[in-house]
Amino acid sequence: MLRVKPSVVPPDAPRQASCYWPRASGGTSWTKPTHRALDRVLPIRDMFVAVFFVSVGMLIRPVALIEHVPTVAAMVLLVTVGKFAVWTGIVRAAGYPAASAMLAGLGLTQIGEFSYILGKVGLEHGLIERPAYDAILVTSLVTILINALTFRRIRIA
Repeated sequence: MLRVKPSVVPPDAPRQASCYWPRASGGTSWTKPTHRALDRVLPIRDMFVAVFFVSVGMLIRPVALIEHVPTVAAMVLLVTVGKFAVWTGIVRAAGYPAASAMLAGLGLTQIGEFSYILGKVGLEHGLIERPAYDAILVTSLVTILINALTFRRIRIA
């Protein structure tokens, strides 16, 4: 079983990356090559994040943001609360402490790229209408932003 030890992450590492450096007993330490690799990879990651949000922004119709506020609000609430409860319960049932389970549940309270694919397939086959597809896109964007903003404010002890 691999657990994240936040004390392993150096203080100058990006906070978002702290969950990607778990350390098993006797694991690796931070070295100059590691820092050089991060210095090269993080700008590329940031570029892909920018491309992702621009491409999602091109899919969203601005009118949909205004027309479907109640639907989007309900979907955002359902996704965040529902996924938080389900994932917190699953991680807790796996034997992890409540704080770890809640942190994992919080980290999974978003819907992402796969929802665009499912929505598009449903739209093309007539299973959903355009307003529902627009609501899925906006909900995905809102939940991703909420998740990112929430994790920027969390302090891992």
